[in-house]
Amino acid sequence: MKKRNEILIELLDCTLRDGGYINQWNFGKNDIFAIFDYLQDAGIEIIEVGFLNDKKEPDKNKTINPQTKIFDEIFINKNKKSMTVAMVNYGNCKIENISKPNFLDGIRIIFKKHDIKEALKYCKIVQEKGYKVFIQPVSITTYTDDEMLDLIEKVNSINPYSMSIVDTYGLMHKNQMTHYFKLMEKNLNEEIKIDYHAHNNLQLAYSNAIDFTNLKTNRNIIIDASLYGMGKNTGNTCIELIAMYLNNNFNKSYDLDKILIAINNHILKYKNETNWGYCLSYFISALNNCNSGYVDFLKKEKFDLISINNILKKIDREKKLIYDEEYIKKYALSSVY
Repeated sequence: MKKRNEILIELLDCTLRDGGYINQWNFGKNDIFAIFDYLQDAGIEIIEVGFLNDKKEPDKNKTINPQTKIFDEIFINKNKKSMTVAMVNYGNCKIENISKPNFLDGIRIIFKKHDIKEALKYCKIVQEKGYKVFIQPVSITTYTDDEMLDLIEKVNSINPYSMSIVDTYGLMHKNQMTHYFKLMEKNLNEEIKIDYHAHNNLQLAYSNAIDFTNLKTNRNIIIDASLYGMGKNTGNTCIELIAMYLNNNFNKSYDLDKILIAINNHILKYKNETNWGYCLSYFISALNNCNSGYVDFLKKEKFDLISINNILKKIDREKKLIYDEEYIKKYALSSVY
C-alpha cells in the first residue's frame, strides 16, 4: 500500500453550483469571475462552475445555464489553471446541449436510483464526447450493499474519472461514510477516484471529511467543499476548514488568505440574507490559534474579516490563547494607524 502522503488528495469547490441554491445562481458576472480567480489562486484543483439545465434561459450573470457553450462564452477570456466542471441532474439537460469540451473539462452527473440504467448510458455518451465524467448517485445512504455492488459493477464498465459518496441530506456518521468507501475501494477499478460530497445537517461535514482523508487506501480521492459552506439547506463542507487541515497535515499549500478574501468580498452578502452553516469568525480565531474573545472584540469595533485575520496573525504567541482585552485594544488601534 502507498504511504498516505503519496495518495493524491484534491479539493473540488462547488460554491458556484451548490451555493447557487442560496441566491438562485444569480451571482453576477463580476462575482463569478472573482470567485473563480480567487479559488484558482488559492490552489483549488477542481472548480465546479455551475449547473447545466435546459429548462433555464441563457444568462451570463448566472451559474445555471442550458448548454455547455454558455459557460464557454462566460469564461471565454479567462486563464485557466484549475480543472473546471459543471453538473447535470440527469433528465435536465439533453445530450445535444453538451458540446465538445472547450472551457469545461468534466461533467458531474447526479441521478436517482430508479434512473441508473438510462443515466449511465448518458454518462457514457458524455464521456465519448471527451469529458471527464464524475458519477454521482443521489443520496447514497438509500443503497443497500447489494445495490451498491451492482452499481459499482456497471460503473466499472464505463470507467469514469470519479465516483462519489453523495450524502445528499447530510445523514452520514463516520461509520456509514467509511462503509460505503470500503465498498467502493474494494470493488471499483483502481484508477477511478472516489469523491466525498457532504451536507452539514448533523454538523459532521468537516469531521467526516477529515476522516475521509485518513482512510487507509491506495485510491486517489476528491473532497467537495464550498466557500463558507455555502450550499443547499445547511450547506457543505467548508473549504476554508478542510484546506487548513490539509495544509497542516498533508503538506498542502492552499492559500487561505485568498479563500478568506473571496468569502469576505463575495459570499458574506448572501450569508447576511440567508443563514447557513457555521460561524466564520470563530474559524479565523482557530486558524490563528487565538482565543475567540479577540474576534468578538474586533467585530464589535467594526473590523472586517480580512483585518481581523491580519491582526490575529501578528498577536504575540504568549498572548494568543489568554484573552487580554487591554492588549487587543492597544494592538487593534495601532494596526489602524
